[in-house]
Parts: sequence; structure tokens; C-alpha cells
Amino acid sequence: MRMRDQLSWQAAAFLVASSVLVPTDIWAESTHYSVVTDERLEHLHVRACFDGSVPRRLTAHDERAPNLLHAARLEGLRGAVALQPQGATLTLPPTVAPACLEYRVDLSAIGHGHWRSGSWRTEDAIVLPPDLWLWYPDHAPDDERWRLEFELPPGYDVSAPWDRIDRTQQRVTYALRGRMADWVLVHELSHLLHPSIVNRDRWLSEGLASYYQNVLRARAGLLSDQWAWTELHAGFERGVRGTSPGRSLSEVSETMMRDHSFMRVYWSGAAIALLADVELRRRSGGSKSLDTALAAFRDCCPPSDGRWSARELMRRLDQLTGETVFMDLYRENIDSDDFPDLQAVYRELGLHPMGATDLRVDPTAPGAAICRAIMTAPEA
Repeated sequence: MRMRDQLSWQAAAFLVASSVLVPTDIWAESTHYSVVTDERLEHLHVRACFDGSVPRRLTAHDERAPNLLHAARLEGLRGAVALQPQGATLTLPPTVAPACLEYRVDLSAIGHGHWRSGSWRTEDAIVLPPDLWLWYPDHAPDDERWRLEFELPPGYDVSAPWDRIDRTQQRVTYALRGRMADWVLVHELSHLLHPSIVNRDRWLSEGLASYYQNVLRARAGLLSDQWAWTELHAGFERGVRGTSPGRSLSEVSETMMRDHSFMRVYWSGAAIALLADVELRRRSGGSKSLDTALAAFRDCCPPSDGRWSARELMRRLDQLTGETVFMDLYRENIDSDDFPDLQAVYRELGLHPMGATDLRVDPTAPGAAICRAIMTAPEA
């Protein structure tokens, strides 16, 4: 984040995309944040006020955020209550609105372990992901809009991955959603990793993009590994809920636009991508992966005006990898009316669901090395 001339919270590509992804016309007046920083950029003082219902808890999207949190307290009609995070969760006592949560974020405590670069801070500028300091109301609707105001020292500015709606001499105001849509750009760019695929096999094209929208953000440091796995798990659960008996993956993929069976199609494909990635890494001791398979396809098969079917592409990927992983998964799932079975791979990787939208990652699991490798950028 550049302060003084510009404060950049995310990678430049995401800053460009944010103004397109976040509408500006409405936001929930029931929730608004104010953020104050000092001239030395040592602390952020955050105040989140709830004029409507007060959430039961707030969550951090980065497991490192609790280490930077200090002096959290909830101020309501009955006075102030001190709060302590439990992991990435900050539970609020039963309170009626209006109420405000206040906390301080210690920027001076940030080091190389919080940012995958040695240049996150200069004398008068910092680069910092929002998930290190912003705690989100739990279970907020995806379409809810909040107001977030930065109160800045004279001469400072801020650039953030949301839509700027106002600027005065020392105050910058943004509108943001209950869940930032920073996955959209990565999802669309991930389609460049595969060739053009026929519409009836959207499960493969959309599945690859849905898988990589989380994996690539983790590799870039925009998500923690824990949160990327949590996002994948939440997507798989949406896919399970969207799966109806009696209709195969092939059928729902072909009629997706008419039936609005997006969750089944997108997340079945993402589950198959995960299964292929894990199996390739397991068989090869880590030398092969979904990354290397797609890279081999890119190198061998120049772009053309034609479109590939899922069967053709997966057969070609098997030929390039010298394995049968892709066609085995194709035959197992294309005519099935069940969501792809992830139980065995969850056990292997040490992914333990804690509900439909959360899970715990066991670093001692048999496949923990594969789990870490998936979220780590391959060496050039």
C-alpha cells in the first residue's frame, strides 16, 4: 500500500479489476467501518459499527490476522466488553444495536512472515492485504454493501481493491461487498490455462477455472493456504447441495444455462480438477501435476479455431502425462448423478470439515506435503 502518494492493498491487476466488480449504487447502511492510521504507519485503528443487527461473530480471512489484533472491544448500550479472538474468530456477546467493535492492528509487528516479499514497506509506504487487518461479519449476504472510510494524515492517500465513492481532504470512502469478489478476475484469467472447450462440457472449463481461482490466489499471497482450502471446501459444498439425483454431470452441463445448475457444474469440475491434481502428484512423487499437464498441452498443441470436447482434451492430457488419471476420472463421473467423491482425498490431505463453510487443515496428514505443494507456486 502506498501511503503519501498511493497506498496499494493488493496486486495492481486486482486494483484495476475492483472498480468493475463492485457496484456503487447501494450498500448496507447497517454496517460501516472507519479506519484511522498514524503518520508513522505503525497502527491501524478500526471501528466497525452495526446500526442494524449485531453479528454473532466476525472472522479473519487470514490465519495470521489474530497475531496483529490488539485491544478489541465491543461498545454497546450496556458499556464496553473486552474481546479475545479464538483463532480466526472473534465472538461477540449478545448485544442489541447500535453497537461498535473497536480494535487496533499493529503494523509495526508485520515482517516477512506476513508478506511474501521483502518490499512490503518503505519509509512512507506499505503494501498490505486487507485480510491481515479487516475482520468480516460472519455469514454476511454476498450482495450486501458496506461503507468503509479511511481517515488519513495530511498528504496521505489510499488505494484499495473496492470502489472509491468519495474523497475529501483527509477522508477516502469506499463501498465494498460482504465478500470481496477478487476471485472473479482470477477465475476469468484461469480460462487461459486451457483450450476452448465445447459448451456441452462446461463442467471441465468452468471447473478448471473454479479450482485455480483459489489455488492461484494462494500462490500469489492474496489468500492464505488455509483460507484457499476453506474457499474450495465451501464451493464443493455448494456443488453437493446443487446436485439432484437422476441427472448426470453430462446432462446438467449441457443444460446449465437453461436450468441454472451452475453450482453442480462448476464445482463438480473443480472437484475433478483437485482429484486429478492430487493423483498426478501422488503417482509421480510430485514431478507431475495438473500444472505440468496443462503446461505440456500448451507446449505441444498450438491454439486453433476448433473446440475440444472434454473426452478429447482429457485423453490428450493422459497421453502427455503418460498416465490414465484424466480418462479414469472422466469415465467415473461423466454419467454419474452424484457429486464427485472427495472423502478419500480429504483424508489424505488432512482436510477436516468443520461445517459447510469451514475446515481444519492437519499438517501431519499423510498427504500434507501434497496439500502444501498445491498452494505453492512451482519453481520456474
